[in-house]
Amino acid sequence: MTDDRHTSDSARPSGSDKAATSPAGKDGHSITDSLFDGQLEKSYQAMIAAGNGRGTAGGELARDASRQLQHKGVIGKLTVVEHGQPGTSASAAEAASVRDATVVSDAGQKERLSYLQATVGNFLPLVMAPDKGPADSALTASIARRQESIRQEAQRGEFGPETKLAYQQYVQWLEKKALPATARDLQYFNLPADDPSGNGPKAPGKELNINTAVIPDDSQLQRIDDAVKWAQAADARVQVAQQEVLKKVDTEFVDTVKRLHLPPGWIEDMERDHNRWRSSVGMLTDRTLTARSNIEILDELRRAGGGDLLSGVLPSTTSVTRDKNGKISAVHLDLPQTWDLTKPENKGRAEQLQALVAETNALLRPVTPQLQDVASHPERALNWGDTEMKGTRGLFSSSGEFLGLIPKDAPVPAGQRAEDVNLLQSRFSIEEKNNKIIVHQEVQAQSVPWWGYQNMIGVSDVGNKIDITRTYNPTDTVVVRTDSGYEVKQARDLGSYKNWQMGKYYGEKALMTALDVGMVVSGTIEVGAAVKAARMSGLGLAGLEVLGRSGAQKAFTAEGLELSSRMLAGQAGKGLLRTTVGGAGLLNNAGSRESSFGQNVNTARSVYFLADASIGLGATGWRATRSLLGGESAINAGKSSIAGLTAGSRADNFYKMSHGLFKVSEYGFIPLAASDLNHAIGNVQNDRSTHVFRAAEIFMHDQARPEQK
Repeated sequence: MTDDRHTSDSARPSGSDKAATSPAGKDGHSITDSLFDGQLEKSYQAMIAAGNGRGTAGGELARDASRQLQHKGVIGKLTVVEHGQPGTSASAAEAASVRDATVVSDAGQKERLSYLQATVGNFLPLVMAPDKGPADSALTASIARRQESIRQEAQRGEFGPETKLAYQQYVQWLEKKALPATARDLQYFNLPADDPSGNGPKAPGKELNINTAVIPDDSQLQRIDDAVKWAQAADARVQVAQQEVLKKVDTEFVDTVKRLHLPPGWIEDMERDHNRWRSSVGMLTDRTLTARSNIEILDELRRAGGGDLLSGVLPSTTSVTRDKNGKISAVHLDLPQTWDLTKPENKGRAEQLQALVAETNALLRPVTPQLQDVASHPERALNWGDTEMKGTRGLFSSSGEFLGLIPKDAPVPAGQRAEDVNLLQSRFSIEEKNNKIIVHQEVQAQSVPWWGYQNMIGVSDVGNKIDITRTYNPTDTVVVRTDSGYEVKQARDLGSYKNWQMGKYYGEKALMTALDVGMVVSGTIEVGAAVKAARMSGLGLAGLEVLGRSGAQKAFTAEGLELSSRMLAGQAGKGLLRTTVGGAGLLNNAGSRESSFGQNVNTARSVYFLADASIGLGATGWRATRSLLGGESAINAGKSSIAGLTAGSRADNFYKMSHGLFKVSEYGFIPLAASDLNHAIGNVQNDRSTHVFRAAEIFMHDQARPEQK
């Protein structure tokens, strides 16, 4: 067992598997691998013979092309057909268009026709090559028959049906397959289309503009030859770039093995079979890093609330080491000890590693798009509720499609526009069908003004909504966004999550509305009643005597209550504070909370609600205790609620109702605050959002490495 040190931000070799094979060799061929090297040379030699070395266009083209054969570049390039044109014979339509043979008598035409027939005949196996794998026996026999027909037409000096069809297919193949493949390889290695030295022909256009219904003239032959020579020269530049990349890949493979403490046998005796070493160590390194990343991601998702999926896939020979915080610090895999996978002991370990990668990939397949959303498109994360955004703008296409969020000071790409967005409204519905859970989500970007009370007033949609449909198995891991961040749930629990979010969403709005209205109404009544009582009794509201200095020691009885100027001042002050706090609820919205002032006001409101509710609950509890002990009644029905109101009056009853509504709402605020506090304490102990972000970070880092084979 190997102790494989690992940190998720350890770099992958930048060349990895993708550079270890030629970009032109996606079907298993290398750039210089050619089954038909001699065929192209025969074509050029036939052209030389036809031109007899004279200064004709055919002879000059042949000599130029023959000199270039030493590079073998174009030969190798043209052997790789990503989308071949298999077939055993011409279609009826094709045959009809070429069935008439043209007998050639002109010497110049004979020369060009001879070269053309040699070329299309020799390249026919490449033109008709299947998309993948070698040609089967039937196709090989068909190609041989067609080549023989072309040879016979050449002997007769005819531009016959087989020559015409092969010519059409050859030009199509160049235009649609071979030349575009060369262009893609140049782009792959970030090379210019034309040789920077200015030598050689320029890159051909998408079409060669060749009339394949007639024997080509000198200009058409020149155009075809220039295209082939451009591909040959471009391929030579690609090979040079490829060799440089492969050297870098080799160096990085060695560095990676050493840095990550992989088996030293992976970089020993590499020159014995360097190509096989590169392929083997590239594959082993890639699978090792993938297995490690997958294990870490699955573990982080478990810590974010998901199930323990690893226990069912980790073989007994694989284990992990954790740090004091429970984070995986090392993954121990039973790896092959050398790169030579022909040895049975290495082959078995490599197969076990491959199986581990396949199993963990399958477990992560449902969640990887969600992790990508968390990292790059958080607005698309599954959520039922509203998410307030700060310091961002929405990015939209010219047609209003919501593309994502960008910082307020970020530049806007051409053809797109940015709009102020401070709220994301996300809603989803669930459909169960064929043992699958189908989630339909809608996301709408919105803008809320500073006065948009509880994100309900003055809210305007920005751009078009996003419609997202996701399909899960019941036990699939799903990343959801909550008020406190991100969590992981199973798909079968999404219904419960939605119901909880809906209840909390509407409950909070109703509670806060009742709280704000009750505070404003009861506070206003308290201030007005205090002023009335002060006027009727002759007491001041600030503790200052109105009727004389000796009056400061007097107490007045009004409406069943003993009054003092200090008591009236306290009643008025408390009422004014409640009115102010309730009125400040206007700033309870995303627009206001974009500023630090709005954030502070809303924080102060929350602190007041908790303090006032706690004091009220404490006072009620004390009065109830005294009542049980035989003291004063907890409820003095003979007195008015506050000074300035007559007990039992309509005004007094209305005050009691509004004050009771406010108090009940305020007490209802306590569980919400306690829930937030519990989340905060839980986040300190185990922040689920941190684990989700960590999983997304590992996933995105893994995605950034070179393409796997």
